[in-house]
Amino acid sequence: MNDRDLTIPVWQREQLFPAKPDSAPYGYITHKKASVEHFTLKEFQQGVLNERDGITAVWTPTDPNCVLLEEVPELLEVLKSRTQRLTSEDLQSDKRTLFIFGSVFSIYLVISIINRGVLFYHDNTTLGIMTIMLVLFGLKPVYESWKALQAAKALNQQKLTSEALDARFDVWMEQQPAIVSKVLIIVLIIMSVLQFLVPHPEQFKDGFHFSTQVAGLKNNRLMDGAAWRVWTAPFLHGGFLHLFFNCSSLWFLGKRIENLARWPHFVMAFIFSAVAGSYCSIYFLPVGKVGVGASGGVMGLLGFLYIFELLHPRLAPKPARRRLIAGFITMLIIGLLGYNFIDNAAHIGGLIGGSLYAVIAFHKTDSVRRPIMRKEDWILGISSAAISMWAIFYAVLKITQLG
Repeated sequence: MNDRDLTIPVWQREQLFPAKPDSAPYGYITHKKASVEHFTLKEFQQGVLNERDGITAVWTPTDPNCVLLEEVPELLEVLKSRTQRLTSEDLQSDKRTLFIFGSVFSIYLVISIINRGVLFYHDNTTLGIMTIMLVLFGLKPVYESWKALQAAKALNQQKLTSEALDARFDVWMEQQPAIVSKVLIIVLIIMSVLQFLVPHPEQFKDGFHFSTQVAGLKNNRLMDGAAWRVWTAPFLHGGFLHLFFNCSSLWFLGKRIENLARWPHFVMAFIFSAVAGSYCSIYFLPVGKVGVGASGGVMGLLGFLYIFELLHPRLAPKPARRRLIAGFITMLIIGLLGYNFIDNAAHIGGLIGGSLYAVIAFHKTDSVRRPIMRKEDWILGISSAAISMWAIFYAVLKITQLG
């Protein structure tokens, strides 16, 4: 490590990409790992412009290693044209997807209005789920593609420099392992499969319905001596779609926390937030409703990560931090659309819990170095993992009717 490495974040260091080939002065590497060589700048620019596959990295005579497209000033106009073409294609594809989702949604909406009248949305879980899917897989991609197209049209050298930092951060993050996050996701998948397969009495429509009733959260259930439910509920889900949404968010947030704040804080923030969300559910769930899912912990991770990056402003670029705000807004919209079946109390409790944990655990610093793993972190992280294992084991005992 040289002296410069001590003044810049790890994702800005030259070692992000391998040394460039010696066979040609210009070239690029595609997503399919193919190397395309060029001997003149004009050839190189034309090749980048016309390449249909994604480009992972490029090399030029002035750089010792391969770099990102955004880090080569000579590619500004080429990148501008290429990005406009690709984002225009994405926008058209997203519009077709929106049309399909919108058509199915509109048909079901008309049927719901005919059958239910003015109460067409209240307690209509299927319509609520369809609305959320329309937003996430229809409207949101169209908006993001349109926004990317406008950004491509306005691209200049200053914005290119900013995009290069953001892109470099994303590439570095993709290269990093996230073992603890992966283990937690695998555990949640196994638990959901067990919920689906577990034998259940006839009065329950399926294994998910049964397991959430016997080990999920209920309004004021703690008054009946079942305090263990605040620990078991976060590791259960109401269905595979519920699981998919939580695991997708968990992977994105968990990987980032593991590699910036270190894995013990990921485990501690998750379990602290999940339990905080559970306690909020107990007192705010409507009577008769059941609360389960890792979403309280997921929202806590979102709150933790945002506060952590505010306290460590040089560890991640600003555009990456703004995406966390976009994630929060998305979760807020989902919570509003699914108010009749989503446990918003757990979301809010988890968000507050994770944010508070970050404020307590860290102080503001301008250092570019990630926090060092202390002995206390190891102890608390292992302890939190042990508590999680106990909660998982106890949930298995309850839903299999062995305990």
